[in-house]
Amino acid sequence: MSNLERLREVLREQEVNVALLSHFGRVAWVSGYAAFIEKGADPFAGGPPMAVLSADDSALVAASGVPANRLQRMLTYAGYEYQQPIDPSANWRQAILEALEQMGASAAAIGFDADSTPAYLLDSARAQFPRAQFRDIGPAVDSLRVSKTVAELAYLRAACALCDVGQQTARTVAKPGATEIGVYSAVHAALEEAAKARVPLGADVVSGERTLDMGGDATGRALRVGDLLMADIHPRHPNGYWGDSCATFVVGGPPSPEQHQAQQVLWEALQRGRDLLKPGIKASQVDAIVRGSLNAHGYDYPHHSGHGLGTTHFERPFIMPWNNELLAEDMVVALEPGIYQAGIGGIRLEWAFRVTPTGGEPLTRFSLSIE
Repeated sequence: MSNLERLREVLREQEVNVALLSHFGRVAWVSGYAAFIEKGADPFAGGPPMAVLSADDSALVAASGVPANRLQRMLTYAGYEYQQPIDPSANWRQAILEALEQMGASAAAIGFDADSTPAYLLDSARAQFPRAQFRDIGPAVDSLRVSKTVAELAYLRAACALCDVGQQTARTVAKPGATEIGVYSAVHAALEEAAKARVPLGADVVSGERTLDMGGDATGRALRVGDLLMADIHPRHPNGYWGDSCATFVVGGPPSPEQHQAQQVLWEALQRGRDLLKPGIKASQVDAIVRGSLNAHGYDYPHHSGHGLGTTHFERPFIMPWNNELLAEDMVVALEPGIYQAGIGGIRLEWAFRVTPTGGEPLTRFSLSIE
């Protein structure tokens, strides 16, 4: 069953006639369209891409046609004209209102994303459809997004394969004298060559004493013999799904005994968390096991133990002490315990897993060796 069909089932259950999605992760999930994010907002767009759907119709409203749209129609609007002035925002708003009208929103229950629908669009919709009821469906859509379909798992495997490429590249180019930004640039180039397309990349590439900060943007700092290098890279595959990964290793020399021990403790914690990634287990239980595995050796870390992956880089289930959400089969979770201690440095390990009845199935395979 496609994501569009799954969403329509939920809308019928909630007696919502027409849905208007604006959150970029939800739009990508239902339509397959992932907006390019590295250049910021499209200067020729009047507003964000929006998915509009009903029981028997669906459309993506965007400034230009996109090949990945899995909805029934593509609706564009005038966002650029050099011979006369135009109002892209008004054109974008009008295209959405017309799509809602065509799908019967006049006297319907309209589902929308309360956390991301622009106020000026919502005000216009309420004015045009005064008899309609407006209901927040964002949480319902996110509940569908948590467990992945077979197609989504394939997309995530491809995204995680990019992580493997990136981590191997980082190890290859991280030599004494290289810079953090040089490592980042080489990783980014390798990912785009592997994907044969532009790849948005988030990354923490930090070295030496900067690893104690747990992450940060790459700088011109030159790597020295014996430095730790932490490479936490999270690329978005051209298919719209994100991978995530982290490896920490010593540049140009062997680790200290303390660093080697810390890496072994983290590896053990990661494996204990992996074994627990089964349906019916609470996210908080996974956090407690992973965190407790480090606590037993006198270590701790001031952040989450993991998070979900999908059309957003950080999504449910959140592996945190407060979260009692039950894991379900085919969730995809990245676990990332860390140790940050003076005299050792900052070390974090992160692999992505699929939740299965027998424990986490690794989706990433890159080396986590500290050497």
